[in-house]
Amino acid sequence: SGHVEGAKLLKVQQVSARIADLSKPLVEVQGDVRGPLADMLSFVRGSQVAQLTDGTLDAMTGTGDAALRLQLRLPIEAMAKSQVEGRITLSGNEVRVARAAPPLTQARGGVKFSERGFELEQVRAQALGGEVQLSGGLRPQVKGAVPQLRIQADGAATAEGLRQAAAGDRTLAALAARSHGASRYALTLGVREGVPELLVTTDLQGMALDLPAPLAKSADQALPVRYETRLLTSPGKGEPARENLRLTVGEVFAFNYLRAIAADGAGAPPVLAGAIVLGPGVAAQPAGHGVQAHVALQTLDLDAWSALAAGSSAASAAPPSPWEPGSVDLRVGALTWKQRTLHDVVAQAQAQDKGWSAQVSARELEGRIAYRAPDATAPQGLVHARLSRLSLPRTEETQVDALLDGSDLSELPALDVQAQDFELRGKRLGQLTLQASNRVSADGQREWRLSSLNLEMPEASFTSSGNWALLGNAGPNARRRTALKFALKVRDSGELLTRMGMPGVVSRGAGELDGQIGWLGSPVAPDYASMTGQMKLDMTAGQFLKADPGISKLLGVLSLQALPRRLTLDFRDIFSAGFAFDFVRADVQIDRGIARTNNLQMKGVNAAVLMEGHADIANETEDLHVVVVPQLNTLTASLIATVINPVVGLSS
Repeated sequence: SGHVEGAKLLKVQQVSARIADLSKPLVEVQGDVRGPLADMLSFVRGSQVAQLTDGTLDAMTGTGDAALRLQLRLPIEAMAKSQVEGRITLSGNEVRVARAAPPLTQARGGVKFSERGFELEQVRAQALGGEVQLSGGLRPQVKGAVPQLRIQADGAATAEGLRQAAAGDRTLAALAARSHGASRYALTLGVREGVPELLVTTDLQGMALDLPAPLAKSADQALPVRYETRLLTSPGKGEPARENLRLTVGEVFAFNYLRAIAADGAGAPPVLAGAIVLGPGVAAQPAGHGVQAHVALQTLDLDAWSALAAGSSAASAAPPSPWEPGSVDLRVGALTWKQRTLHDVVAQAQAQDKGWSAQVSARELEGRIAYRAPDATAPQGLVHARLSRLSLPRTEETQVDALLDGSDLSELPALDVQAQDFELRGKRLGQLTLQASNRVSADGQREWRLSSLNLEMPEASFTSSGNWALLGNAGPNARRRTALKFALKVRDSGELLTRMGMPGVVSRGAGELDGQIGWLGSPVAPDYASMTGQMKLDMTAGQFLKADPGISKLLGVLSLQALPRRLTLDFRDIFSAGFAFDFVRADVQIDRGIARTNNLQMKGVNAAVLMEGHADIANETEDLHVVVVPQLNTLTASLIATVINPVVGLSS
């Protein structure tokens, strides 16, 4: 008995050596070694045994004590023809076949080896949360051939086991966190020209996936998965070896990557090219360079996938992964992003320096959209859009309002948007220009600053600026308020009202409406009950036409459409076609949704109208006092001139 030189913890017992025939000196050595498995493997890696086994066991590590039975046949005159036989007995050890492989705990069985290879004998262990049985080894596939490594594993994996194994990879960890239950798998490991080749198959029966569509599944559903890596022939002399990695998940997801293998095996192999398919289709072996993705689905919820990707706090700060696609070809029936849904989407997107750029065609919009990652000028990022058309129907407006009102202001990116044809609630409002940025106000509160929200159409020009910010101090009950300063320059009020869905109210008419207003809530959904502010109206050279009553909100008040017959400006019993005016002027104050005026003035050739009172904008009710002076002559003209500048003490 004794110990192994350089490994004092390895105890050698029952050692025997003999030379059976001195004429042909052959030393036969036999012994038992016991001690830590880690030291035993280290001893094997640094001995003649490693050379005889071509370093097959070099990547293996282990903990716990084990037993090694070793037999050597050493011909003194021909040491190159030495023979070795041995068997490592595992008794509840933890073994890791390779650095990236999951640990095999409670391993029992034996590893029998010789100069011709090795074989696993009845090896059982715990891995990925379940039991696994291992067989195979390093041996010739046919007599006289070069030995090849082939290890088979048949086991069960649990969701908890997957989570523990994926703890070092944020992407795998996020996927494992959404799995529940257990499922069986089969694994085959081989080595060709020193490069591992792996095949893993499973149907995921018994394991539920709480993932966004189309990868979501219940525990009783089967979803066949196949993952395979294989060595490819070298493309040319001096070129590095290449490896192909392929994954298929039913008919809903697949990828196919090509990566180079460093000659010294150091570092992560660089990704040369890749193809990703989400939806039906085959991920063909990629050609050229870069990673391309193809998406063809009925529905795709990017918000759900973004939430999955954000599982790690370091995810947003991590540099782009070489596995991520540099271009995406997208065809989706309903695409949800930032709580807004686009329909019939066709897009081609490319990764750019610190962001993305995409040409998008959908039912709601068409044009180019670019996103720039956060930097010093835009700490929350920037969305840059140049669109030929943009439509925001009422349902989409509700989604945008929910997005804005439910978001942390610090998360909203800056916007630089131009749309040549902007449609809101079915009304085409011409060219839209929107510029907004996320900033900190003078009082330290986060606000969304609207530098410009402008509309340009043949009949009028609308310009505005303002902000959307917390009202008062932040807290659980804090409300956000929108404030706008605006100016509407009207070139033809009749055509403008027709565009707004109110034809036949006014003919001609030009002028301005400007002011400042604010309300609780987001910019896209005015809350009339909380609205405050003031406006000034100055219109010239138009004519009120006969129209149905009930024109809503402030326009209805100003045009008197909700008043009885005379007060709707239906003067056809006096005039033949409504009321032609030289000017309409008014100052309007708004307080908590109540609009008030005491100086609305309308002057025409044959009459003048003076008005004071108030109107409830939200409920469309009014309480107005009106003076109408028809059939102007010299006397009444003087009277009107007296009271019109200014109007004081109007009465009905």
